[in-house]
Amino acid sequence: MFENVLAEKFGPLCLRMALAVPCLGDGYLKIYQMGGTTWAGATLAPVWQAIIAWLHLLSALTVLVGIRTRWSAALLLACLLGESWLLKSWPGMDQIWPKTHESIVIWLLAIGIVGVGGGIWKLDLQTGGK
Repeated sequence: MFENVLAEKFGPLCLRMALAVPCLGDGYLKIYQMGGTTWAGATLAPVWQAIIAWLHLLSALTVLVGIRTRWSAALLLACLLGESWLLKSWPGMDQIWPKTHESIVIWLLAIGIVGVGGGIWKLDLQTGGK
């Protein structure tokens, strides 16, 4: 019984919280900088910066509360991978390794949520974590 509670309820909830909390903070900090248009400097157009920042924040919020969890986690993963691909220079990997190391953990959390689902404790109309 205890394993059922962990597997169906507590595990997915912890995965959602582990993904959503740092992404909410990151999204908020991006939007806090002039509406999300200046966090990447001149490397991205301000419109794309605002779109990525707002998608980051809103998808993290929907993952946290459990609304369309798999779709939200997939959207968040796409935003994170796209941001990493656009902003990071791979030849200078030694300079960006700490941020990349954190990003890999967040990517794996998002993939876990896409695979497992949101669990039973969520606000979605679907039941059973599917």
